[in-house]
Amino acid sequence: MSAFASPPRTRAPYPRVGELLQQWVMAFDTKSNHRDVDRLAREGDNNWQLLERMFRERLLEPMSSWGGETMSRKVGDFLTVFSDDYRSLVRSVSLAGLPRNLANQILADIIFIPAIKNLLVSCQEDWGGPDLDALIDPANNPFAVVLEWGAKQAGSLDSSLASLAYGGDEDADKFGREKLARWCKGQQLPDLASLRLLVRELRKLRKLQPASSDLGNHWQNLLRWLWLTRACLYLAEHTGNVTLYREALAMQWQSQRPMKSQEDRLRHVAAKARKLCPGFELFRKLGETLLHPARPKSPQDLTKVQEILVKYAQSPSDWDPAGLVHYRYCWMLGRFYLLQGEYEKAVPIYLSAVEEALFRAGTDQATLLQEAMTIIACFGSLPQLKHLKEAQISLGLVATPMPEDIGVVAPWEVDRLTRQFSQEFPPSGRFPGVAAIPTKHPIGELCLSSDEKPYLKPVLSVPDREKTIHDQHGNKYKKPQLIWCSTFGQADDVKALLAAGASVDALDKNGASALLCALQRADDLNDRSVLDVLLEVSHQPATLNRPTNKKHLTPLLLAIELGDPAIVAKLLEMKADPNQRGNVISQTPLYLCIEKFSCLLPPERTTQNLRNAENEPHSAEISRRYGSSFALPPELLKTPRAQAIKAELTTLLLNQAKSRYTETSLMAIVNLLLQSGARPNDRTPTLGRTPLHLAAELDAVTAFELMLAKGGDPALCDNDGNDCRIIATGFKSPNVLSLLDRLSDVCDAN
Repeated sequence: MSAFASPPRTRAPYPRVGELLQQWVMAFDTKSNHRDVDRLAREGDNNWQLLERMFRERLLEPMSSWGGETMSRKVGDFLTVFSDDYRSLVRSVSLAGLPRNLANQILADIIFIPAIKNLLVSCQEDWGGPDLDALIDPANNPFAVVLEWGAKQAGSLDSSLASLAYGGDEDADKFGREKLARWCKGQQLPDLASLRLLVRELRKLRKLQPASSDLGNHWQNLLRWLWLTRACLYLAEHTGNVTLYREALAMQWQSQRPMKSQEDRLRHVAAKARKLCPGFELFRKLGETLLHPARPKSPQDLTKVQEILVKYAQSPSDWDPAGLVHYRYCWMLGRFYLLQGEYEKAVPIYLSAVEEALFRAGTDQATLLQEAMTIIACFGSLPQLKHLKEAQISLGLVATPMPEDIGVVAPWEVDRLTRQFSQEFPPSGRFPGVAAIPTKHPIGELCLSSDEKPYLKPVLSVPDREKTIHDQHGNKYKKPQLIWCSTFGQADDVKALLAAGASVDALDKNGASALLCALQRADDLNDRSVLDVLLEVSHQPATLNRPTNKKHLTPLLLAIELGDPAIVAKLLEMKADPNQRGNVISQTPLYLCIEKFSCLLPPERTTQNLRNAENEPHSAEISRRYGSSFALPPELLKTPRAQAIKAELTTLLLNQAKSRYTETSLMAIVNLLLQSGARPNDRTPTLGRTPLHLAAELDAVTAFELMLAKGGDPALCDNDGNDCRIIATGFKSPNVLSLLDRLSDVCDAN
């Protein structure tokens, strides 16, 4: 084999998330004395916490101090939505083959400029403001437009805020007047401090009276619009030619082109650019044929692959003149070494391929990252695995870790990745003569049906003994024998172990107890034989309230899943915490119980709710932790057959839920939880929703009224600013709306 070919690194065509956030901080000039913005932006794509800190401390907090909470929330919500849309585009549309300068011109036209348009329209709808047509018109200076609007709103006949702020005397604060003139002529971009100083001077003028609103609100709105204008002009300067930028914004103002057509345009341009890089097509075909991980290979295949790789390595500029699709070569070279059994060589090359593919390769990014993480988990180091996980977070491929998660990469993730190695790279796909790959877990997880379960004979003389079970592939699973017997439904053996003194509070390495495993068996197989035995034994609160490591399950949450008030009552009696969060999205037991009211809705609405939930950020995380995301490759999930299976499965699950939950049983659980101290105003960390919000959405009026009686606050807003009335109106919940109207009438009467 020839040496590893490495042409000069090129900047990713898509700006990274840290770069974009840095531009917004600089645009709004909230960097202030913080000198670490550049570092935070540079390192943030490898540490999600740094980006969150930068977003909060360097942008939103200063904006809240100087522009008010309203502006901070408005810009914060806008940037959150913009970032999600941007990541979605980066994940789906490959720009491999496009240089950064050309990509920026197109992205400005189809992403950045429309986003600014939406922000300005939204701000005017909420605050009022200058005429946007005049503000956008390239013939006008935007600062002059905003200042003229501000003067008119303040009731100035002069309509000149320069005269108002600095007096009519030519010698009075000549510097201030000249500075203002430079802004209005486009000769100087003001900093935030100067804008604040101008507005502060205007606030002092007692002779001014606002035309239509409170004087303080008017001046704050003026500062907001000057600030927004400053941000827009800064972005124009740092994206390209300001005149062209403003002309493009004016054209966008009149445009109604849907986003999909813009994406198609981007795909078309990128596809044309890739045709100029013959190496891209060469290695695409190689990955689908000779180097496909599952394709059986012959000695002749090995020779052909070597010839192709050597040919590229000898003259990479012939295949990829600018080095824009070099990641494809690295990817295939890494596969070559891996399928040839040279694992140590494959690791650094895969890492190089990922680094070059990020913010460049569209759907290839997810595939390459998943492949690389599987390999690094087996043959690399934990820091390398964390680096790849941070890249997944930055792209929005996996959810940001919850506060209760320990570390970026949890032990269960390493375990899962190593177990799936032989699924990603089956032995049949390796080159002839390659020895068995020395991974910790050759294939799969422990998967035993009730017919295949091994009979585990407990050792009663050592009741808390841990026992190891081997699956058919040689994997080892070690747990306390009471947990094994509970898992396999051996009720008589569970009784014998308890009589011998086995501890019900013993946990396995994932934090699961015998009771939790018995609850899972009751949920999965409708077998309550062991559960009934264990519920007769007192458990420590610490056992009841310990979420498992991966799925964050607790016995109380599983009892609610079963829909049995008697089990819920028993666990609460044993001091299960009614506010202990769990599940992947950190739900409280009360929130989970209210969620089950969705099963009582008409089938078509329940099905639509499920479809909507698939697009929520944490749905992928739920699938990942429950293992379903590895069941089929993404491309197969989109086939008609897969969609038909999914629809049938959804129907089966809905029918099961409808047979399990009734309004009577759910209300009994709600009442038990509230009597035990469950809090109806606790928010979910993802959307800021409370159980009361969810009841308003689902029109669960009986539960809604009961939670009101226990302190539920219908005026609380979620992260999008929606209170219970807004939510009930949006989801057409007539019973909750009627109740809120009656309560409003009573308050008015009093």
